[in-house]
Amino acid sequence: MTMPPHTAAPSQAGFTLIELVLVIVLLGILSAVIAPNLTRAGVDGRNFVDRSFNSMRYAQKLAIAQRRTTFVCIGADSLAVGFATGCAAPASDPGGGVINFNNTAVSMTPLEFSFDAQGQVAAQHDIVVSVPDTGDSYTLRVEANTGYVHAQP
Repeated sequence: MTMPPHTAAPSQAGFTLIELVLVIVLLGILSAVIAPNLTRAGVDGRNFVDRSFNSMRYAQKLAIAQRRTTFVCIGADSLAVGFATGCAAPASDPGGGVINFNNTAVSMTPLEFSFDAQGQVAAQHDIVVSVPDTGDSYTLRVEANTGYVHAQP
């Protein structure tokens, strides 16, 4: 009886211990960098900044479209758009809701300004939105004469 020639064992497929450790370390580094940016206060704060920015741009467009003065009223943690001083006559958003919202996770310096019928403001306004829980700060600028609204880093 003859014995078959000795064959090598098939190579084993899989990851080495070093490869697994490197992947775990990289995932740990990524989670340490990304996780602070995904906190609830940070997301809520950025959402408030985006809504404020869009509402101010909409207030300018509303003033031009309706050929009337539109007011933007900013409180310590709120923003409203209206057609009278103090935003007493609230403006509606395109969906029919009132543009008046707040967020206790942010803080701002109270301010009231208006867009005239040409969408212009008399003076430049810098609205600083701070999110104390994350230390983030955003500046929304309304340019004098043009009424252009943009975000400053």
